[in-house]
Amino acid sequence: MVYRFSWLAGIAAIGLAFWELSFILRSSVVGTPWQLAILIAAVLGAGITWSLLAFRATALLVAVGNIAAFIITAGLLIAPKTLWTIFPTSATWQALVFEMERALEVIRYGVEPVRPVPGLVLLLAVLFWTLGFLLVAGLLNDRPFVALITPMIVALQFVIIDRKAIGVVHMAIFLSVVAFGLLAVRVDERDRGSGRLQRVNATSPPSSRPSPAVTGLVIATMAVAIGAVVFLGNSVPTDGLVTWRTPSGYSDEYSGSVSYNPYTDIKASLIKQTNNPLFVAEIDGIEPDQVRFRTVTLDVYRDGRWQTDRVKAFPSDEEPWIEESQVYRGETTAVTASIRIENLSQPWLPAPTTSSFVAMANEADQKSLRVRRLDGSLFLPGDVTYEGMEYTIQAEIARYDGATLAALARTEDGTLSPLFQAAADDNQFIPEATIDLESLVLDDEEFWTEYPDDLGAGVIALAAEKTANLETNYEKAIALEQYFRFSGEFVYNDSVPGEFTTASVNDWLTDEDNPYVRNGYCEQFATSMALMARSLGIPARVVLGFAPGEKINGNETQVLIMDRNAHSWVEIWIPRFGWMMFDPTPRRGYAADTVNSTLSEYLDFSPADYVEEIPEPELDISDSGSGGPTARFDPIERTEGRAPAGGGLDNDLATGFTLPDWVGRFAFIATIIVLIATVGPITKWLRSRRRRKLIADGDVTAAWDDITERLADLGDPVDPATTPLEAARSVDRAFVPLARTYGDALYGDHASSTAVIDRAAVEHERATLHMNEHYSKVERLRAAYRPTRLIGRWQRFRGRRNGKRPS
Repeated sequence: MVYRFSWLAGIAAIGLAFWELSFILRSSVVGTPWQLAILIAAVLGAGITWSLLAFRATALLVAVGNIAAFIITAGLLIAPKTLWTIFPTSATWQALVFEMERALEVIRYGVEPVRPVPGLVLLLAVLFWTLGFLLVAGLLNDRPFVALITPMIVALQFVIIDRKAIGVVHMAIFLSVVAFGLLAVRVDERDRGSGRLQRVNATSPPSSRPSPAVTGLVIATMAVAIGAVVFLGNSVPTDGLVTWRTPSGYSDEYSGSVSYNPYTDIKASLIKQTNNPLFVAEIDGIEPDQVRFRTVTLDVYRDGRWQTDRVKAFPSDEEPWIEESQVYRGETTAVTASIRIENLSQPWLPAPTTSSFVAMANEADQKSLRVRRLDGSLFLPGDVTYEGMEYTIQAEIARYDGATLAALARTEDGTLSPLFQAAADDNQFIPEATIDLESLVLDDEEFWTEYPDDLGAGVIALAAEKTANLETNYEKAIALEQYFRFSGEFVYNDSVPGEFTTASVNDWLTDEDNPYVRNGYCEQFATSMALMARSLGIPARVVLGFAPGEKINGNETQVLIMDRNAHSWVEIWIPRFGWMMFDPTPRRGYAADTVNSTLSEYLDFSPADYVEEIPEPELDISDSGSGGPTARFDPIERTEGRAPAGGGLDNDLATGFTLPDWVGRFAFIATIIVLIATVGPITKWLRSRRRRKLIADGDVTAAWDDITERLADLGDPVDPATTPLEAARSVDRAFVPLARTYGDALYGDHASSTAVIDRAAVEHERATLHMNEHYSKVERLRAAYRPTRLIGRWQRFRGRRNGKRPS
């Protein structure tokens, strides 16, 4: 069979692409498994092409045959019930358009591994059908690289799409298939006679193995790639888009889908919000315009942004939906919300807090749905919401009443906390406690209070100052919320110029030289308040979701949520109740009532009004560095067993041994330099070693070739127009014996070939010793790095371009 190795390499390359695809697609939940569909497409593409070419069909007929066969296959994949026998109908085309739109949404907004929706499987089937076609057409028409390079490029693209760090073994397998493909073509081309001609005096046919230079190049390339994975793999960002909100296809303020990236930070990167309708909700059990919709909570601050961590999710038919320690323990109101998506494309489903049951209109969506037990968030792994998606949710919304307030106003021993004691001293009425809840221990509390080491001493000191003399998490949260919303020091502004944005919470709060200091929108306020709370040892997290929508005219139970309702707020852990909502954004009338504002309706005053009435302690910052934390709040005592956070603090408690980041980068750069410095000499050494073996096997010409190439590297090239004897006399008479032996092998009597071979080996060794003695170490070192072959090829190439015949 022609190209026998290339056939194996082509199949391996397609298999590599299929294997890489498995890392970015999830398993099918309904219908034909995507693996089977794509394998069938590849086999059909190859089989149909082979059959048509075997009957000597024209290129046009081969193309038409493949297209017709794929159209029938597409109908079977997308909507088999709409087909007339096996042929598509108008209903098939309508289903095709819908599924292709869904596929494009998944491609645009999905985070791999994505859900194999039918439209996406169809696109991939087209791709692998084409790969099967190119494999057969390329190899049967003497175009092996068409058959091999295309699937390798596809596999590489899948690796790029898969943003997870690639392991060393994974990379080694990938490069091995690529190397095998390139070497297979070379070997097959040699077998077809396109390699070097056999030498006149050779005792054996030329080797079909690749040259040492090619082998060395392949090995060096693999080493560099694997080294890059080892040293730089963790530096590849794994998060998706670079802005919180990402619009697509806007032609006006009312069209185009919107996706919200699951992170927030301090940067002013939010695109201006519009009146684009995202979803409609019909709510029963509570006033619909009082319901916030949560998508997901962001629980870890890493690399300058709040992110979603610990996404351990479970099917919606498994209990419990939320971990016991995460359940709100106060009074709740049961609500039912029926939601229809309009222009929202993201994995997380908007839902009232906290969901307890969901029913999806689409069976595949129901089977794909997962629930995150840390907060009860709903999401479609590897998929996104789409226009027309419908689902019904039952949820429990926290109800803050007088009994809740009475419990929050008191410490665990039943006495009023400092904030409420100040209100009571002002003759304000505080209701008696009617419920008695024991403090609930938050699992892994340290995780919920972590904050970066470089947060900044100014932020830590500011948080301590604003909560001075307060005791409970609740009253400290009120103080922080009051500071952001009503102190007058912050401005809601979604038009901060790019040159005045910052990536530092400390700079955003304290840089008085910036005219837009403390200017921003919900992202900045939520990010800052949650970090300040954590610096106080209070568990906190940021919530990404939507503020309450507006009632639809003529319908008292339906609300419309638009792009401008996108919002983020903060949840603070209150030991006796659980997570409670606080909103630091200073934009009146924008969000639903907070815990503080809701409870104030039961009183004649707002507890936040008494934050300033608490006596401020004298701050002692003598041991805290410049602007460090107060003596009352010491993060070193709080963070047992790990390095303290905050600028200006010593790192005495750091444990373990970790190398600085620059060490790994330096090692990688050094490895690259060593590879570059050694690939040339190693290649030449391997070539010389191979020629010595050829001499021992009887190839006398290898001895002369080795010496003349080394002379060229040393700067004394042999004139190819002269005979070997003339060339030796012109360069150095020490090479004359070898030249005569070479001439005897070419033109002399071959009866004593064994003697000639032995003499050639001896003269080659003498010539080598002479060069080592005649040329200095510096000249020999320079020769090891001189790219003689590359220079010669370049000169011949330039000569052909200039119309000269190669010498």
